[in-house]
Amino acid sequence: MRFNRTLFYKFLVGLFLVCWLTTDGYLSADAFSVSNSVAVPDANQLSSISTTCPAILLSSGPGSGKSRVLSARVCHLLLERHRVNGVKRSQAKVSGKGLFILSFSKADAVRIRQRSLRILHRDEMFKSRVDLRQLESEVWAGTLHGFASTILKNFGGIVPRVHRSRKRLDIIEKVLSDMRSSSSIPNELYEQSLVSSRGGGASTSNLISSIHQIIQFWKESALLGAIQFHDDSLKRERMPRELLSVCDHLCLHSTVAEVAYLLYPQYQKALRIDNAVDTSDLTLMAYKFLENNPSVLEEIRSQFVNHLIVDEYQDISPSQRNLLQIIVCGNPKHTDGIFLSTGKNSSYDQ
Repeated sequence: MRFNRTLFYKFLVGLFLVCWLTTDGYLSADAFSVSNSVAVPDANQLSSISTTCPAILLSSGPGSGKSRVLSARVCHLLLERHRVNGVKRSQAKVSGKGLFILSFSKADAVRIRQRSLRILHRDEMFKSRVDLRQLESEVWAGTLHGFASTILKNFGGIVPRVHRSRKRLDIIEKVLSDMRSSSSIPNELYEQSLVSSRGGGASTSNLISSIHQIIQFWKESALLGAIQFHDDSLKRERMPRELLSVCDHLCLHSTVAEVAYLLYPQYQKALRIDNAVDTSDLTLMAYKFLENNPSVLEEIRSQFVNHLIVDEYQDISPSQRNLLQIIVCGNPKHTDGIFLSTGKNSSYDQ
């Protein structure tokens, strides 16, 4: 077999980095064991797994091993954050309370949690310290909307009734029909929006879907807070410019946004009658609840949330970002507070 000098030198450099990081105290023995689960981790991945920085932003592209690093980071937190004075590390039980994994979909967050638990359970050194069922129940995994709903339920006793997408579309269809019958929406504007809606073809269902998309985007972008309502109606000519700018992002004509703007108060009124909310309302509700209850916010900071792992951070909305910021920012008690994993393009860049 021919000796490959280049590969040998790369191996020596990698071995030197690992030894240097370990002896310098930068990478603990437990973290090094966990990092072995990441296929050929480089120096950046190793430092991302074991860093003690209070906030970490991990920028990576497809196929770069991001999910494996996230899983190893979760393992590291589970093993490192529960050091107890006078208790040997080999005897300490692993607990997942206060660790939250947030992603764009619940399935993705659960997948990261399951991979982390499998990594821990494979390692003989920690196998006796890991109760998989208990950890699965302690480590919270889900979406930011679910996280907001959990805060409202656990600390405010608020259990929002969230309408599914099909029900919301039905409400928009009924409100649109009623407003057309009462001439609250000019027929000329309606016809223009009908032709300009997304989906290919001038159909009412395409227009309803486009209106729903715009309203949800407005809510997630936190653009509706400054709107003043007078007798549950809005004037078309007073429509804020920033609401119209959403159309460029969604590739929709401005007339669709104008119809959505006129329809919005009645849509919200229909939700209130049903005692229901949109999914997109949850993060704003949680944010307002914490803003108005400083003692609850402090309790969440100090006892409820210790670590946040946020996957696909580039796709979170401004409303969701506000909720994360009010919990994390200005909180000196966090030691490994928030770990953000991001790609290249944001769904909310405008």
